[in-house]
Amino acid sequence: ETAQKAIGAAEAKQGEKPTTDLMKARLAFAQGDYPQAESMFAELYLQQPSSFDISNMYVLSLAENEDDSKKQLAVQLAQRNLQSLPNNQIAQAALGWSLFKTGNSKDAKTLFSRVTRMQRLPPEIAYYVATILEQEGKREQAKQLLQSALQSKGLFLYRGQAKQMLERFGAPPTAENPER
Repeated sequence: ETAQKAIGAAEAKQGEKPTTDLMKARLAFAQGDYPQAESMFAELYLQQPSSFDISNMYVLSLAENEDDSKKQLAVQLAQRNLQSLPNNQIAQAALGWSLFKTGNSKDAKTLFSRVTRMQRLPPEIAYYVATILEQEGKREQAKQLLQSALQSKGLFLYRGQAKQMLERFGAPPTAENPER
């Protein structure tokens, strides 16, 4: 809600711009409107194909699609991003998530084992790893990651999904920051 107000205020002053379009696309993604996010990121990607941020968000939007061909496109774009930035934790995680969403758990786990060696996990990566841990029946470890991720300030793209997963685990509510 706060983000929508901020976008509206920015557009009232400056009109629609690529920056507000990017914020609207992120917001659609965070609200779980993946088809809308995919459409918006596709348009932004055509305008700025060299932007890692836009390309990465387009990858994640495609990965959340039910269409297997779109999931495969997500893997291809994620591989391209990782080739450009081989040591980038976010690029590695996006490829891992895309692989996981196509059913390639083995390669996804390999990538995530590298990514999780980092000191501090961004909340999105914690969510990805928690999802894999849940699949493996390691709910307590998944719960700890989710509770940590929900403590993050600012926009957490999978905040709603993380809350739902914790509810499935029967976890008590955590003191978390409001969505922004």
